[in-house]
Amino acid sequence: MIEERRFSCDRFGFEKIQENRNRKLTEKTQGFISKLPVSFREKNRR
Repeated sequence: MIEERRFSCDRFGFEKIQENRNRKLTEKTQGFISKLPVSFREKNRR
């Protein structure tokens, strides 16, 4: 019972870490893309 609860708590913490890491990565890419010239951005969208 206790083991199970600890495991789910660990998993929740891990998922939170992953979520934060993904968000930071997305923000970094968004910032990078916004700095690029518009023409280059349009080319990549297709």
